[in-house]
Amino acid sequence: MKHHAPVRIFVGHLSDVECVEFHPNIHYLATGSSDKSIRLWSCETGECVRVLFTVAGSIRSLKFTRSGMNLLAGNDYGSLMVYDLAKAIPIDVI
Repeated sequence: MKHHAPVRIFVGHLSDVECVEFHPNIHYLATGSSDKSIRLWSCETGECVRVLFTVAGSIRSLKFTRSGMNLLAGNDYGSLMVYDLAKAIPIDVI
């Protein structure tokens, strides 16, 4: 590569980003942060399209389901939250 420059800069979290996960369709990117939020970003525009808030603790891990309809998020306390992305709400805490 001759040039080293960012393609997109995703701005919005209020603290460190702890994890990143691409959506199965590759058009979206999820980021989890120490600010206790998850943001879903458009890879094409760099805009934040959803903000999901957690129960407690920093987000340490993210994983989309194969269908891409749900997102699983792990936090500092060992809780696993399942989010419905269409409704932008948690549907289960394990």
